[in-house]
Amino acid sequence: MLKLCNIIKEKRGVISIELAICFPLFLLMFTFVLEMNRLMFISSSLDLLTADVARRASITENINKNASSYSNIFYNELSKELSLWPMLTSQDNFIVQVEFCNNIKSVIDNKCNTTSTALSKIIHYKVEYRYNAVFSSLFSDLADTSLKRESVVYREFQS
Repeated sequence: MLKLCNIIKEKRGVISIELAICFPLFLLMFTFVLEMNRLMFISSSLDLLTADVARRASITENINKNASSYSNIFYNELSKELSLWPMLTSQDNFIVQVEFCNNIKSVIDNKCNTTSTALSKIIHYKVEYRYNAVFSSLFSDLADTSLKRESVVYREFQS
């Protein structure tokens, strides 16, 4: 009985047990914070990219006035910008749609065309980024894995 009381009073190995319990939880919390920071950085960069690249594509004069040429310009400008941060994103995960609208009401009602006409002065860009989490197998069912941005730009140069 005395031996059992001595074992209970001696607290050997308590730090090892606490470390074994707390360290995996600390690592999980740390990776979650890193993943949220990465998501916020990509989201804010996508906002900036969408606005800036849509503006640059819209003021380009010497192109055919159809959705594929605007989309190509958008992808070209995107590839110039994405070269600065390839560790975080991939250009293959971007989906760009370009629509031409006659007025703001058609943008609101989502009644735009993919072909340009003489009346279509507004370009509606829809950019979607398929986000892949670093630990996607753990968090795949928790949230939608795509970030969507839209930009409406007045076309300055039209033929």
